[in-house]
Amino acid sequence: MAQLKFEFLFSNVHCNVHPNLISGKYLWIWKPNEVAPHVGISISGSYCSLKVSGKELHVEAPKLFQLAIKKSSPLLLVELLIDCKLEEVTQIYDSFDKSSNLNSSCLQPVAKLLDAPSRKLTELLFQLEKRKCIGKTYTLNVAASEAGIIQYELKDIEKKLISLQHAKRR
Repeated sequence: MAQLKFEFLFSNVHCNVHPNLISGKYLWIWKPNEVAPHVGISISGSYCSLKVSGKELHVEAPKLFQLAIKKSSPLLLVELLIDCKLEEVTQIYDSFDKSSNLNSSCLQPVAKLLDAPSRKLTELLFQLEKRKCIGKTYTLNVAASEAGIIQYELKDIEKKLISLQHAKRR
């Protein structure tokens, strides 16, 4: 297997430990070792994300985590050391329809909420790291040595969105 080249690596990584999804604030990074991973956010047990098919709003985070376990989905849960209320998350997600381009990717509502304008996940993570807003990182089906985000370009995000849109139409 080829060695992954990471653009961002997490520290303070905890493997096979279940975080407190009911009271915490977390950035969810699905399939983190793929180009342009999907992201969502949970606050006080309520998960939200923007997808090509539309929005996921107020999904029960513990149930979603159990589903990820059942499906063996690679997942990083990044503890966010921020002051934010669920109402703010709802308000921001309400301003988006679906993920369709770089201006409305799954990252955009998260970046807006965290006041960290970003077009790539790594840009957001570097800003959060600089502001000391990243706490522990929990892995599910991801080795501690691979708890990071691989290098990719903006064009890769666009290609992935187009691919997902075509898959949705089938």
